[in-house]
Amino acid sequence: MSIIAEKTARLSVEIPESIKVQLKSLAIEKERSVHFLMKRAINEFLSREEEKKALQKAFFDEAEEAIQHYEETGLHLTHEEVSEWLTSHKTDNSPKAIPKCHK
Repeated sequence: MSIIAEKTARLSVEIPESIKVQLKSLAIEKERSVHFLMKRAINEFLSREEEKKALQKAFFDEAEEAIQHYEETGLHLTHEEVSEWLTSHKTDNSPKAIPKCHK
């Protein structure tokens, strides 16, 4: 089994001295190199950003589907109906059932 390593590139970053000190301290505590911690932080940041992008796309896709469904059927709830229903969840011991969509 052969593993092909991805090509790497150097990247230089200027950081405040206080962050450098924190990184060195954490590296010692974790028994890792500063380089390892920085790579890990970058990878985790990129992963979070990709996840946010995917969630945003899913949100907008769902919104577009809802608009299309409304345009095709005319079914909807008014702002007042939704507000009253949501308020009942905050204030009532027995919240109201979700209202039915109508034309």
